[in-house]
Amino acid sequence: EQGRLDYDLGRLTEGQAVNNAYEALTRLPGVMEQEGALTLAGASSVTVILNGRPSTMTPEQLATLLRSTPVDRVEKAEVMFSAPPQYHVRGAAINVVLRRSHETAFSGELHANYTNRYYDTYDAGGNFVLSSPKWSADVTYSAARSKELTSYDLRSLHTFEGRQYDIRQDEWMTAEGWSHQLRAAAEYAPKQRGRVSAAYTASFSPNTDGLSRSTGSYVSSLSQKSSDRSLHNLALRYTSAFGLDLGLDYTHYDNPEQSRLENSYADGSATAFDVGSGQRIDRLNLTAD
Repeated sequence: EQGRLDYDLGRLTEGQAVNNAYEALTRLPGVMEQEGALTLAGASSVTVILNGRPSTMTPEQLATLLRSTPVDRVEKAEVMFSAPPQYHVRGAAINVVLRRSHETAFSGELHANYTNRYYDTYDAGGNFVLSSPKWSADVTYSAARSKELTSYDLRSLHTFEGRQYDIRQDEWMTAEGWSHQLRAAAEYAPKQRGRVSAAYTASFSPNTDGLSRSTGSYVSSLSQKSSDRSLHNLALRYTSAFGLDLGLDYTHYDNPEQSRLENSYADGSATAFDVGSGQRIDRLNLTAD
């Protein structure tokens, strides 16, 4: 229909061991999961949208929300290899249309993970969805604490002007810090009276530290780096009963960084310097369809 393939996920997955909407999407013809992301055969990439509108959630947050959504809450899935302009998406898209709730319902999910690869890494979070005939709201939050280690040993034999040079370099690098992901959204949609929605999305990694120590035949170095990254997005949308669609999207991004590098050379000399850098973005988009 108009370059769009519509699928009833309930019928498509009937009799199959499918527990949620995300798993149901992987049963669509041409759709599969690769490295934790959905792909569509014949398309270089695919964007998943909800109820005809691009989501302010990250792909990870959207996947978490779909995994906590029962299949019977999905009215249909629309597969488009070239999304129409009103979807504000370039290229292929999968539009997940959720059913209007006829009664008040609540669902949620909590998760926690722990891994150890030389250092401990752990994360925890949850998402909650409240829906009613007129209102719907959802909150998703996750926090992670990680510390990673990377090391390598280098040995190189170079011959220059008949003399062989044995060059060795060993380096240990660590990176550690917290990361937080938050999304809160609400929508009011009375029948035959349009729709208004608001969504706030945040991602921040305060006090992330990196350390690199290197020793070698000709130079030894110490590098320290710290950053404080934050991203905030606010999206407002209004759709009238006669089809007018107005949208406002504001994004603020800030990432200040401080670095220090110290070098000690084989001839006894040394250098040290500090570097301050960063990026700041404020962007406002207004749309009308």
